Amino acid sequence: MKNFFNFIVNASLSLLLMFFSIFLSVTLVLNFRPLYHNSIERYGLVGKNGLTYEQIKENYDALIEYNSFFGTESLSFPHLTSSENGLFHFYEVKLIFSGIQIALILCLVAIAVLAVIEHKFYKTRNYLFFGGLLTIFVPLTLIALIYINFSRVFVLFHKLMF
Repeated sequence: MKNFFNFIVNASLSLLLMFFSIFLSVTLVLNFRPLYHNSIERYGLVGKNGLTYEQIKENYDALIEYNSFFGTESLSFPHLTSSENGLFHFYEVKLIFSGIQIALILCLVAIAVLAVIEHKFYKTRNYLFFGGLLTIFVPLTLIALIYINFSRVFVLFHKLMF
């Protein structure tokens, strides 16, 4: 019976570590503003729609701030107009990002609790190895699926999330 619970604790920790890694990555990328700021000129966005670098940067910052966990409640672009449909879509995206950030916190708490249990009763630490494998295997599988048929994966993702 002890081996069964050890397996359950280690399997749970492995999955939690994988999800934590993915959720942390998404949260860090979302909030890493230099990534967006450096993309403005690289992708030739300056001058499109008559916007300057600073104006585009302000619009990016407004969107990132809106999607951040403790960000603004409503979205308002300083230099762009938005349709009701567009604002509703951004609201749905905000819900997804908020869910990811809440799941990140919950994963961290669950990992802490289960790691204490694992350390106190089992002392195997197998979850670190398997968590690492899952953290590598799952994203690589998703990358392969995206490479094979991006459009299908994109549509499926949107059906699942929206």
